[in-house]
Amino acid sequence: MSTISEPFVSDYGAQGRCNSLPTDRASAVGNRFWALLDRSDDALLDFDTAMLENEDIEHARCLLREQHDLYSNHLAIAKFIDGWIQRLLDDAVLTEFNHGFVYALIEIRTHLRDGDLLDQSTSG
Repeated sequence: MSTISEPFVSDYGAQGRCNSLPTDRASAVGNRFWALLDRSDDALLDFDTAMLENEDIEHARCLLREQHDLYSNHLAIAKFIDGWIQRLLDDAVLTEFNHGFVYALIEIRTHLRDGDLLDQSTSG
């Protein structure tokens, strides 16, 4: 069973209650993971398609060609969600709530990668 990581305990206390909320964007963002994210098309398309409705990566490539700005943004968000999922699985207490939360994140990530939130009138 995983335990809560030290930074979580120091920021949120042993009971998971936030001791202090950030007052500015810089402290809210913290480690700046978003700035380090490789946003090249190849990097954004580097994911396992097995859980997607369209299991073929070519569907994702087509969406990226047709709606590049919006879909690349969705793929970047999905990469962030990958990180959240991994940190929850690695660092959080494995409670029933956390299992449900991870499942919900996976569902959101899947919809983003499937292109479900894109303008379907322009997709082929």
